[in-house]
Amino acid sequence: MTTSVRSIRLIALAVLLPLGLVAAASCAPPPTCPVIKSGTWSGTWASTDFAGLSGDITANLIVTGSSLSGNATLTGIASGPVTVTGAIDCKSVSVTTSDGLSLTGTASAHGTSITGTYVTSPVPYHGTFKIRAN
Repeated sequence: MTTSVRSIRLIALAVLLPLGLVAAASCAPPPTCPVIKSGTWSGTWASTDFAGLSGDITANLIVTGSSLSGNATLTGIASGPVTVTGAIDCKSVSVTTSDGLSLTGTASAHGTSITGTYVTSPVPYHGTFKIRAN
């Protein structure tokens, strides 16, 4: 590389770098993960397999780092209180209940609500849910 080409590149860097115009496009900010807090959560669920089948959810959740545990009650079905365990990965939340319900959802930007879908086991019935921190 000739001295004049090198000088031009150095001058361009000296002008553009303070303006933030060099390599700024390649540096994406890290994702912002919501803080999902322990406490009482409540909301609703609705079947997508059976029209009109829906109910309420009340859950007492304990969040420790990326783990979630607690208990929940769902009205509208023949299920008593269930134990819940799960994981949090930034905005993604996955939970399994002691009676075979699997829920997968996305937390809101502030971590105050979770919206998603569920599937039952062993017979796969599907639906949606939304819960909000009280």
